Amino acid sequence: THPALIRYIIDRGIDETIAKKYCKEVRYLSNGREYFSVGFENDQGGFELRNSIYKNCSSPKCPTRIKNGSEALIILEGFIDFLSLLTGSDESRQGYDFLILNSASFAKSVDLKTLQSYDDIFLFLDNDEAGRKASDIFLSSDLKVTDCSLLYEDYNDINDWLVNRHS
Repeated sequence: THPALIRYIIDRGIDETIAKKYCKEVRYLSNGREYFSVGFENDQGGFELRNSIYKNCSSPKCPTRIKNGSEALIILEGFIDFLSLLTGSDESRQGYDFLILNSASFAKSVDLKTLQSYDDIFLFLDNDEAGRKASDIFLSSDLKVTDCSLLYEDYNDINDWLVNRHS
C-alpha cells in the first residue's frame, strides 16, 4: 500500500490490482535500518523483494507454484514477469497453473516428473543466456513444451516488452 511501492509497480507497467492479489508489502531490518519492498512469497515462506532501488530475496529461496487446477502450466523466471504476463494478457491466462522459478538456476532442480500431468507447458523465460539454458532443460524433456520467448524476442523479458509496448 505504500505509495512508493505502488509507483514502482505502475512504472514497471504492471496492473496494481494484479500486484496486490499476489504480492505483499514486506518491511524488514538490515544493519539496524528499516526497509520496505514489494514481496512475492515462495513455496517455503521466503520472499523475492523488489523496490525502485533494491532487488533481493529472503531465505529460504526457492520457486513458487500457483495451482489453479489447470491442465496447462506456464513457467516464468521471476515474479515481475509473472505479473507482467497477467497484466499484458486476457483474463483466461489467470486460470493456468504457474511455476515461477524465482531464478533461472532453479530450472535444473525442477522434478520434471511432477510436470507430466500437464497437457501443455508454456515457457516465458528471459531472452538471455541463463533463460536459454533454463529453456533447454524443459525443451529437451519428453514433455509437451512450447517456447513462447519469440513473442518478445526483441526484449530481454516479458516486463521489458510490457514497459516498451506502452512507450
